[in-house]
Amino acid sequence: MSIAINPDYAPVPVTGAQVLLNLKNGGRVVTQLDDMSQHFWTLQVRSAPPGALVNGLVANISYADSTHLYNGACKVQSLALGGRRVVIKKPNWFESRPVRRFERYALDLPTALLVQDGDYTHYIQRSDARILNISEGGVLLALRQPLPTKNKRVLLLADTAMVTGGAGGHAYFAAKVVRFEQQAPTNQFSYRCGLSFGQMPPLYRQILDLVIDRASEGKARQANFKL
Repeated sequence: MSIAINPDYAPVPVTGAQVLLNLKNGGRVVTQLDDMSQHFWTLQVRSAPPGALVNGLVANISYADSTHLYNGACKVQSLALGGRRVVIKKPNWFESRPVRRFERYALDLPTALLVQDGDYTHYIQRSDARILNISEGGVLLALRQPLPTKNKRVLLLADTAMVTGGAGGHAYFAAKVVRFEQQAPTNQFSYRCGLSFGQMPPLYRQILDLVIDRASEGKARQANFKL
């Protein structure tokens, strides 16, 4: 799916949103939106290859909101603070596509995690992790603390019976970390983690499908349970 975006009515990221500048030489500059005006955006540079940013540089720009990934083009207007802040001309947007293959459904369910790191297994108890939404492809978690490792395979433990009305019981879903970020500390669960489901036994796939069906019907409810 690809649609043209009118640059005068382009979706605007909220202040603090992560914005990527993709360079023609393959480099990537990770920035955070600080300020915007009618014609210019000011970004705080979080990471960049040495010497990557120069005045007049034209780069592809992208950012994602809750539903779509937006791509466009921008031009570097000026640099400050040794290249740690950059002012760009307001981007011209040319593409938008869904950020995920599967529709997500809201779900409020405590969960526990087992994270394997070498010879060690980290256990994250259910009071420190919650499932926020779920799809056929994975889940979005809220965490009190960051995961001890990134881009690792984990085991997701959940009492699916609290959602399905009795079917499933304690289910164990294998997943891989695909996205991790820290949100504004507005509550105790200030970290977000996206997990992608991996291979699982047919029975657990059936249980997962049932959970998704219940969530899509709006019947999922907050669950309190003990593993």
